[in-house]
Amino acid sequence: MFKWLLAVIFSATICAVPVVAQNNEIGFSVGGGSLIAADDSRVARAYTLSYARYLTAHLAVEGSLETFSMKSRSQFGTPRDDFGGVQASAVYHLLPALDGRFIPYLTAGIGATSDDFTEIPPVRVIRIGGGFKYFFGQSRNLGLRVEFRNEIINDGIIFFPPQQINFPSARVGVIYRF
Repeated sequence: MFKWLLAVIFSATICAVPVVAQNNEIGFSVGGGSLIAADDSRVARAYTLSYARYLTAHLAVEGSLETFSMKSRSQFGTPRDDFGGVQASAVYHLLPALDGRFIPYLTAGIGATSDDFTEIPPVRVIRIGGGFKYFFGQSRNLGLRVEFRNEIINDGIIFFPPQQINFPSARVGVIYRF
């Protein structure tokens, strides 16, 4: 359900926003990875809806809504566990972001995730990674984003007993610069 909401918000934003200074960027990515704890590992799918604002030709700030889901191992639980979260990060472009088509970047940030924000306190997430963006056409508004990241989750709700989790993942998506 959450992934469809992210896709609708992304589509509506692209249709409603006029093209102006190209200092903003919205993106939608899908991918997956493995949640790795000390003695357990689970495959998870991930979805990201992000908004970035360029501060300089090399530096941007990004906010994102994140979700990941995995198969549950509980006999009495639901067949899938879905987690949602928010993240804020800095994105450093290794080449000037507003000039080229191919732009490699590094990212680092913090956030929180929970499977139910109304009843369960969120856990902290630290994000580090990198990737590249590739823009199409003369206007360079629409592009492809490929990102590899590790999210370090200080868990209290995913595995029992609580422990630190690494979530290395790869994500591919579309971006729209406006």
